[in-house]
Amino acid sequence: MHRKLLLGGELNIRLLIIFKTLSVTNNLSKFISYIFHPLLMTFYSLAIVFILIPEYLSLHGLSSTPILLLLVFILFYTFIFPSAISYYLKKQGFIESLSMENLKDRPLPLFITAIIYLILAYFIYTKSPSFKFTSYIIGTNGVIILLVGLISLRYQISAHLAGASGLLSWLLIFYFKYSLDMLFLPILFSVILIGLIASVRLKLNAHTLNQVFYGMLVSPIIIIVISKLLM
Repeated sequence: MHRKLLLGGELNIRLLIIFKTLSVTNNLSKFISYIFHPLLMTFYSLAIVFILIPEYLSLHGLSSTPILLLLVFILFYTFIFPSAISYYLKKQGFIESLSMENLKDRPLPLFITAIIYLILAYFIYTKSPSFKFTSYIIGTNGVIILLVGLISLRYQISAHLAGASGLLSWLLIFYFKYSLDMLFLPILFSVILIGLIASVRLKLNAHTLNQVFYGMLVSPIIIIVISKLLM
């Protein structure tokens, strides 16, 4: 496992070199940033574990239809609804850009999104014991968003890297807790994904190297602490 992850790390270094030496268009970089938007990472994380290891989330008794409906419900409240609120804030002049390039644009939408996540986590938790781990993941990601918002009051870090490292962290938590070999490929993909996202964010001059690095640190710390307490 460790040897293979080291290979993934080498691939990340190569990605950084490729993006710096080849002429990669800004449009491609923006496209990658969009499809791996930070708010989509909760959906991606849950989709992977729902499909590959539903029994470890107490979902083994559910058929595919309820699981699919739950994923659609989660996608709406973790991505579509918060994005719509950000759009409303821009239309009303509370923020200047949906990309939140300016530091002052970040805290308000992040705080609102964190509240949505925490309410959603509580709602799901109260509906059924089967959704306990699902609510833990959503709630923990809400705490991460809240922390990124608090940091954004003074300093900018990469929310994209916080999201991508969060995806990797959740997969590693389940991998080491239950020794699940079927998670190896998603873990390897997540390692490569972190390198890819870091490369495109730097390519777009959206962040400095330090902002990318600190963004990558936030999620693992929070996820490890909360998973130790709750899982």
